[in-house]
Amino acid sequence: MTRNLLKLKYKKVRLIEYTFEDINKKFLNKYQKWIKNLKVNKYLEKKSSSKKNLIKFLNNMIISESNILFKILFQKKHIGNLRLQFERANVGFGIMIGNTNFHNKKISTKAFYMILKLIFIKLNRKKIILKSVNRNLPAMKLYRKFLMKKKKINNKFTEFYCTKEYYLTIRNRLDKIVNRN
Repeated sequence: MTRNLLKLKYKKVRLIEYTFEDINKKFLNKYQKWIKNLKVNKYLEKKSSSKKNLIKFLNNMIISESNILFKILFQKKHIGNLRLQFERANVGFGIMIGNTNFHNKKISTKAFYMILKLIFIKLNRKKIILKSVNRNLPAMKLYRKFLMKKKKINNKFTEFYCTKEYYLTIRNRLDKIVNRN
């Protein structure tokens, strides 16, 4: 059974689930540039940028039942990717704004806002868990902005989490935070 392609929109930011049709030479060239850029890949776990590895990764994400990979579009321009990883009742998250012209533009804030609504309201998941490298200050700032609870794992990683119950109690505050940006 196939599910419907996920498409989310908030103001000028769109999240659209990848399809096989998205994988073409022009896109792969752009993606390779993103992965090779030290400013973009600074906190990525996997930094392989060969076209063969990117195609394999994208194909695996598209057919995966435990992952959803979104294109991030700003005014119809593809500027990055967002990944959700499902494990039992929990959800993991990763975001990459590949086009550095769109860094510090509050796009991650809007994307994360849409994802929280998707996870807790539409998908009815119980918890989101985010693991961040301690030196990834932009990610940690984003998670704190969304009032996520924090638990230091070790000297290298911190875990941020939010339960559906907690999200429902802070949802109105989050709406105000995002709409301020």
